[in-house]
Amino acid sequence: MITLDHIANHFRDVSILARPAVFAEYPTQVESWFKGELILLLSRALQQGLINHFEIEPLVQGIRPDLAMADDNQHVVMELKCGHQSYNQDRQLPNWFHNGRVHQGFVRLNEVRDLGRWILVFMYPKPSETYWRQVAEFHEGWHCETNYADYPVELLIGSWRR
Repeated sequence: MITLDHIANHFRDVSILARPAVFAEYPTQVESWFKGELILLLSRALQQGLINHFEIEPLVQGIRPDLAMADDNQHVVMELKCGHQSYNQDRQLPNWFHNGRVHQGFVRLNEVRDLGRWILVFMYPKPSETYWRQVAEFHEGWHCETNYADYPVELLIGSWRR
């Protein structure tokens, strides 16, 4: 199975990090780019035998998560969110998590039962540690897997698992 560490390592690669640095300069939403990179990563994992299959926006228990993947032992559904420059202003980060699109992702995946559930939030540039702490552990029953210190200034991937 591909892990959250596989995903984080892919995006921390120097050749990949150049893109979020440019994205942060312009007020644009690039969630589709992050999703495309994940599809590429999942395709490689499939070819390497790390997963048995993956799907894009499959219908799972009445909802359509962004991605799903499986190996012989586990099926995981993923919801992706992306915070561009205006969302990453520190003062807006807690609201975006508690009342906005990130919160909606947690609510949606709370409805899924008996499967692994991941939320991935791509934030560029990396928010301050003070504000990150306010959002890292805010949803009961979800475990934040992100180590803030592991990320460069260009990007932080918040990852939660349930």
